[in-house]
Amino acid sequence: MADVVVRVAGPTGRPVASMAVRLGTRGRRRLAPTRRTAPERLDRPGLVAGDGGGAGSAWTVASAGAAARRRWSGGHPSVATVVELDLADPSPDGVASLLAQAQAQLEPTGVCRLDLLATPDDVRLGPLRAAGWFSGVVGPDVVASWCLRATWRREGDTGDRSGGRLRRRLAAVRPRDLPGLAATVVDEARGRTHERRHPPAAATLASPPPGSVRHEATRYRTIRRALELVPEGFRAEPLLDVGCGDGRVLAAAGRLGFTRLAGIDHDPGLVEAARARLGPSASIRLGDARTTPIDDEVGTVYLFNPLDEEGVADVAAELAASLLRRPRPALVVYVNPRAVAPLLDAGLSMVHLEPQFCVLAT
Repeated sequence: MADVVVRVAGPTGRPVASMAVRLGTRGRRRLAPTRRTAPERLDRPGLVAGDGGGAGSAWTVASAGAAARRRWSGGHPSVATVVELDLADPSPDGVASLLAQAQAQLEPTGVCRLDLLATPDDVRLGPLRAAGWFSGVVGPDVVASWCLRATWRREGDTGDRSGGRLRRRLAAVRPRDLPGLAATVVDEARGRTHERRHPPAAATLASPPPGSVRHEATRYRTIRRALELVPEGFRAEPLLDVGCGDGRVLAAAGRLGFTRLAGIDHDPGLVEAARARLGPSASIRLGDARTTPIDDEVGTVYLFNPLDEEGVADVAAELAASLLRRPRPALVVYVNPRAVAPLLDAGLSMVHLEPQFCVLAT
């Protein structure tokens, strides 16, 4: 059963493309409607496709499959399912027209991503990938996804006080999710215990440098979900946390098997706290990530939105320079993304998107 149907007619009025979409996840119809303002549009119709698996790619076929399984089974009220897609005109113009109309109709509903379940030989996958969809293998099938916009949480969005935000989260929980949820609860409890014994350090600078934003700690469960997507082989490569704060991301990464940890932050108080927390297991530098070269050994860069768009562009330029000096597979894990375009312009591809974060790769 479709909630939204989009149709595109050709010059003669004959239908050339149509899409039927089911909104949200299991349980959405029982939830109170969310008050939403019109979201800002991206300056591009979609995001660059990036299935990976080729020579020099950081995103293997196995990684794409694991991420696609999560995309397809995890569920979220801001994710819609394509239940029917007809491309009578698979040309770039026909697909672009369909997606433009779909975006206009879906954005007011709060949808941020579309998922389509297809077979590997589905002739629709080629035109969709060319239009910016990214995909991954799930058993004998392929899940193709399209990002309408990259920012999942708008400025000032703190949820509603009536419990609607909690109900929306619970609506997406399924029994198979429980082991992962239990692991994140344990991580959260461990982190809170540490913070009771060692209260988090406060930023010592009166105001952040230009291009930076004030320090905000990442939720432990978000850290775990994001870093679990990094391929096993990459966990022996250096992980750089840009805007590392008091080191909670690096501490969590160490528990997940990352063996070479590094961080940079502009605040002296937070740097000292991170060094005290991590000891010799991590290299923590005091400095401005916008102008500090990225080490040519780094395999994964972690960002929790520590910079504005200009700042992200500077970090993207440093990463591009590092990859030019030493071409290699590399990943960027970007939590609460608000400026994806500079990373795409630096040559990275969007390979995974969840409500709280995205993953980009060479």
